[in-house]
Amino acid sequence: MKRWIAIWLTAATVLCMGSGCAAGKGVTVCDASGEVIATPRSTKTVAGTLRDGTYESYVTYALEEAIAVLAAATDGDTGAAQKALFRGDYTVHTLLDPAVHAAAQETYAAYEGENLPFGCAVLDYSGAVAAIYSGGEELFALKSHSPCSAIKPLSVYAPAVEFGVADWGTQWKDAPYKKVTDLAGNVSLWPTNARGDYTNEPTSMYECVQQSLNTAAVHCLKKVGVQKSLSFLTDRLGINVAYEQNKAVLEGEDEVIGNVAMGFLYNGFTPLQLAGYFQIFGNHGAYAVPHCVDKICDADGNVVYAFAAKQTQVIEDDTAYILNRLLQSVVLPGGTAKAARVDGTEVVGKTGTSDEDNWFVGLTPDYCCAIWHGNREDGRNTAPQLFTNVFAKMPSPKTAQFAVPDSVERAVCCMDSGLRASALCRNVQVGYYAASRLPTTCDVH
Repeated sequence: MKRWIAIWLTAATVLCMGSGCAAGKGVTVCDASGEVIATPRSTKTVAGTLRDGTYESYVTYALEEAIAVLAAATDGDTGAAQKALFRGDYTVHTLLDPAVHAAAQETYAAYEGENLPFGCAVLDYSGAVAAIYSGGEELFALKSHSPCSAIKPLSVYAPAVEFGVADWGTQWKDAPYKKVTDLAGNVSLWPTNARGDYTNEPTSMYECVQQSLNTAAVHCLKKVGVQKSLSFLTDRLGINVAYEQNKAVLEGEDEVIGNVAMGFLYNGFTPLQLAGYFQIFGNHGAYAVPHCVDKICDADGNVVYAFAAKQTQVIEDDTAYILNRLLQSVVLPGGTAKAARVDGTEVVGKTGTSDEDNWFVGLTPDYCCAIWHGNREDGRNTAPQLFTNVFAKMPSPKTAQFAVPDSVERAVCCMDSGLRASALCRNVQVGYYAASRLPTTCDVH
């Protein structure tokens, strides 16, 4: 599983990596309160040593992370680090929050009879992972899945706003981008929208995000530039899109524009990865590496590894908040995730839906949460409702609203022209803009 792991090791980190290591009792894994939750002797014996069998996804991921950070302490030898971890009687202190985990577990229990494939990850804005939960026959929370339209804020709309290509009122035509011919020679219009039709009219970015219009996303991405978007994903977030970059060079950008605009990337995302990337829309544009391991201690209680918090500014804070407000439209009436809500606090987020993958990545001012589930018999994406059910069982929110940065200014937007409304405009909406890039006043009305 490819992911970034930030490593800051103390000078006292000393590991026995040689063949002289004595066989130990295995690894003790603790939750955030220090309670022992597993004592595996290898990565293959996790399930049989869990205090609670539903912790398997979290402990499995935490052990992989522990091995990776210990390997980085020496010469990067993962095999040697794994042997040292399990032979050295180490204690891995994780950030698992039993209350958050229980909320995911109890939510899934209502669907357990369906054997619904399910994955959920919850973390805060420091990157501390509170829960990774899988439901069904596999550890689905640790598997990569196609993000579908949940990728649009990252691959299309964030770079569009960040690079000054679009703002709140920018309009994109809700119309097909091109004609395509299938193997049988049949010609059709592409892309299609989930609702099955087009207005063939200019549509504001607010409506494009709210209704998850594939047509508008493709037109917007074309304006941004496919390679520029791919570079944004790679350089800003470290996302592996090498397949799409190479294909775009060899065959042209149009051959991957759909992959990038609608989330059918060669490499998918785990719920934890996608929740981590969405942090930037609730964290003033900063990204904190998701991490389960807080510290690792040896048999004598000495700290051999301690996580040191670090955040990277990925996008400007004004871009982040503008996207935050656009993503709020998704959970409002008319949005694709109107079922997603949390009493006492704001919610923003994005759905992603296909025949096999169903997503909702939701943010509150306290947490980032990604929920994925496989296809149901009725074909519905119930991830927004699952999100609501999880948060209804979690501790009460600490923060009610996302903070507004000084770099953002509210202005009344003419939804016909996409410009700042004049006294003559009637179809208006309050929008959010970078204070340094306010649009001109409407001259249409």
